Amino acid sequence: VIVDPSAASFIALLKKSKWFRVISANNDVLNGIRNTSTAIERGLIKINVKCKQWQREAQSYIWDDKSVDDKPVKENDHLMDATRYFVHTMRLVKPIQTEEYKPVFGGINNALHVSGFR
Repeated sequence: VIVDPSAASFIALLKKSKWFRVISANNDVLNGIRNTSTAIERGLIKINVKCKQWQREAQSYIWDDKSVDDKPVKENDHLMDATRYFVHTMRLVKPIQTEEYKPVFGGINNALHVSGFR
């Protein structure tokens, strides 16, 4: 089970149960978003058409204009975080250089728009 590293009590509970192997997620947001975008573009992960909530979250995933740093707004993003944790923690995508990065959904400071997922 890949768990947000800030969920310490949940991690402790899972470890105590001994039913699950627990991995703290790699919470590097920007590289996680880049890797997730690349994984989708390369077909390494696919989102089923029945995952309507995932599609809604992806369409509403936006960058925080009030922040000095590039970071997404932390609202209604649980599935986006889970997808990012999975892709980035499991290292589905080899590290890429920033200049090689071609965003699927627009770049930093643009809204993440998902269309045509079927």
